Amino acid sequence: MTVLTLDERNDMLQVISDLSKSAHGYRVRLDYAAMTDDELQNTWDSFIRTADENAVMEAAQEAEAWEEFLKDLNQIVANGAPNIATALRWDMDAYDVQHGPVQYDVGFYCYKRGLAYSKEAEITAMMEA
Repeated sequence: MTVLTLDERNDMLQVISDLSKSAHGYRVRLDYAAMTDDELQNTWDSFIRTADENAVMEAAQEAEAWEEFLKDLNQIVANGAPNIATALRWDMDAYDVQHGPVQYDVGFYCYKRGLAYSKEAEITAMMEA
């Protein structure tokens, strides 16, 4: 049986709402104050497990999206684009992420393609190659 001090419990209650958001994408509304210390700890642990599982799944989806992205660019080159940079611009045009005559929103492009935002710099470098 877990016994938390009042300060430990208050600290846990302050963090658990954020954990629920990380785990489920929204703040789960439960009567945390009415939970026993063990119930609170179990809820905490459950949110952490779910958040970790979601992170693994998201990483796999982003890796798959990156492979699909590279395959698509190579296919665009095979279909007539003179190089990867041009293929990338054509693909970005198809995803309607152009703002103005030559400015592209690479972050929005990553969002639309399901790519990790950490790929923005790499994509930008590909555009300049």
